[in-house]
Amino acid sequence: MVRRCHTVASREPRRRGALTALVGELAVADQQFRVWWAEHRVAYQDFGRKRVTHSIVGELTLDWDTFRYAGAPEQQRVLWSAEPGSPDAGRLADLAHGAAQSP
Repeated sequence: MVRRCHTVASREPRRRGALTALVGELAVADQQFRVWWAEHRVAYQDFGRKRVTHSIVGELTLDWDTFRYAGAPEQQRVLWSAEPGSPDAGRLADLAHGAAQSP
C-alpha cells in the first residue's frame, strides 16, 4: 500500500488531495505505515500478466517485463510474451507471421 501511494503521488499530481487525506488516515491508524511513508519507499512493478483483446486474433493472455535504461529511467522497453506452447503463443505467432507478410 505504501509503495502504491508513493507511486500515485509521484505520477498523478491531480489526485494529491485525496491521496493526502488517505495518507493522513493511514498514518494516524498505523505506526508501521508512518515509518514506511517517511522512508519514501517507492517501487515500480516491472513485470506482470495482462489479458488483452486484439482485433485480429482475439483474446490473448500475455506476460510483460519492463526494462529501464539506467541513464534515463523514464525511458523503458516493454517485452510482451506468451507461455510457450500455449494457444496464446500460437495466436502471437500468427500475428508475427501476418506482420512479416504485410508490405
